Order: sequence, then structure tokens, then C-alpha cells
Amino acid sequence: MVFSALTPVALLLLPLLGSVSHAIETKDYPSTCTDPCVDIIPPNGTSLYCDYCICNNALLGQVNFNATGNWTELFQDYVPLDSQCPKDWLCTWANWTQTGFNSTVLYPPNDGFKGCPKAGSPDVGSYVDRFGSEYGSYLAPAGVPFAERSIPPGNLNKYNGSTQYNYWRFEVMSEFDALEGDILPWFGQPGGGKQWLVQGGLRALVDNGTLVLREASTYDGPEQDAWDNLKPLHGEMMMYH
Repeated sequence: MVFSALTPVALLLLPLLGSVSHAIETKDYPSTCTDPCVDIIPPNGTSLYCDYCICNNALLGQVNFNATGNWTELFQDYVPLDSQCPKDWLCTWANWTQTGFNSTVLYPPNDGFKGCPKAGSPDVGSYVDRFGSEYGSYLAPAGVPFAERSIPPGNLNKYNGSTQYNYWRFEVMSEFDALEGDILPWFGQPGGGKQWLVQGGLRALVDNGTLVLREASTYDGPEQDAWDNLKPLHGEMMMYH
């Protein structure tokens, strides 16, 4: 099957994640934060403005993030802002003090690896996945919790033509060249999961059949298709990973 940018992709079957059905509700920030959004709400119509995000700021991710059904174990123990107030998170991870509304997230050193990566490939027949754009450069073993991937909260924002939470799951049909190692703690997340870095991204591996994008269904309720809004919900994709 060929997946175009707007092909609905039903989500998500993880064979080992069927036992938890309660919702995962996260707190946006501590209740002790005073005036949490002062000076960080972007002007309406700018690339950082997001009407469903914390403080309307796309860098901070979705407000009242609530993972349900088969997503619950993937987001178990996920704390979007690491218990920081919104502005403190932006100053720590997006250099807000210096760059303000021109900020972008600060990427980790060493390509996000803790220690020295080594050459490696996922096993043939295994499943790998990613949160981000479809053809980005990083993969993890399917089902690694989101918090262990050290990904910023904005990667869960909604983008035209993407899937729910920008989640992609592939079957490995043959080995490929990649760097392999443990994930560095970053963006206020603990890291510690395993990842592969594919230089140049995944498009060539998908085009030549090395990776095959797999459809799946949710455990509860109807199938969840790709975001069906016909225009970007805010700006262009600007995500890490």
C-alpha cells in the first residue's frame, strides 16, 4: 500500500499493550505557578501560536493532554513540562530568555545519545516506531514509553496529513545502516530508551521496502484516522526527531 501525505492511517496496535484501559491524564504545570502564561503567549497568527496548546504556545504542547485506550502505556509516567512552570521550561529548553517569540527547542548534543552509539540495525521482522514527521531520522523499538524517548511536548501537536500524536509504526523487512544506543535525558524527560539514528531520514528505506508502514486499529471504539483538517492546524512541522 502506498501512503500519501493525506492517506488516513488508522492507529495503533501494540500486541503487548492491551491490558491498560484507563486514561492517562497529565497536569500541564504545577498549581504553584504564578501567572504561568505571562509574557509567553505568542501573537495570534504567528508560527508559535497554537489554540489548543499550553499558554497558546506550540513549543509547550497540548493543553490537558489525555491519552486513552491503547495509548496509556506509551504515556505512562509522562510529565510534559517536567513539573516546571511554562516559562521556566521555555527558558531551559528553548532559550526563551534570549530569543523569546523566535525560540525553537534546543536539540541535545551527541545526536541525543547517552554515551557513544555503535553501528546497529533492528532485527528483521521486528517493529519500530517514532513520534514526529513520517520520514524523520530516529526510530525506537515499538512501544518504548514516550518519556524514555526525550522528545519535546510540541511533537504531539496536530499537523495536517499526519497521524494522531504523529505516531508511525513500521515493520523491519531487512537490515539497514544506523547508529544505535541509549537515549540521553533531555527536554525534562528521563530518556533511557533505545534508539536508532538513520542518517538522511527514513524516506529511502520506505521507498525501497526496507521499512513497511503498518496500519492498525485502536483497542477501544472506532478506528482513529489521520487528522482530517484540510489545512495545517498551526504553521509548518518544526519538530525534533
